[in-house]
Amino acid sequence: PAAMQFALAQADDFLPRLELDSSGDAREGMTLEWNAVEGARGYFIHAMATQGDTVVMWSSSEDGYAGPELMDYLPEALLAQWSGKRTVLGADARSCKIPAGVFAGVDSAPMVQMIAYGGQRSIAQPRPADAPRDWSPAWTVRVRSKSTAMLMPGMAAGATRDAAKPAAKEAARGLLRGLLGN
Repeated sequence: PAAMQFALAQADDFLPRLELDSSGDAREGMTLEWNAVEGARGYFIHAMATQGDTVVMWSSSEDGYAGPELMDYLPEALLAQWSGKRTVLGADARSCKIPAGVFAGVDSAPMVQMIAYGGQRSIAQPRPADAPRDWSPAWTVRVRSKSTAMLMPGMAAGATRDAAKPAAKEAARGLLRGLLGN
C-alpha cells in the first residue's frame, strides 16, 4: 500500500545460488564442498539417514549441535553468537568432512541440506516531522536473506533440481517411515 513504501539496496537482495557437491562415500567418509556465496555471513550443514528404526543425524557444527532448525533464517545476534561458538561455519569456509563411521550402517545415502546465511535489515515507517512524543511506527519490515542447497550423495553432479525431486521425496518418505515405524 501507498502508506508502506520502502526501498531495498542491492546488499538486501537475494543471495547467489549455493552449490553443494560431495566426494567420497558417505559410509567411509565424505567431503562436502561449496562455492563462495557473496554476502554469506556463515554456513550450516545438516545430514540425516535411517539405520533400521534409528535416525542418524550429523551436522557441520564443531560444538556438537545437530539441530536441523538451523536450516532457517537466524537473527544476526544469534548468528554472531553461534559463529563464535563454531556452531555455524565461518563465511570463509568452503569444505567440510563427514567422518567415516557416521553413516556406516545406514540403509541409504544421507540427505544433506545446507544453508548460507545472509544479512538482515530492519526498516520502519519513517517518523513524521510533526509526530507526537508517543508516536510509534505503524509498520516495520525485517529483511533476511539466505541461500540453500540439498544434496543426495551418489546422484550425478549437475543433476537438475527437477530430477532430484523424486529421489528427495523417496528419501523423505524413508526417513518418515523410520520415524513413524511404517
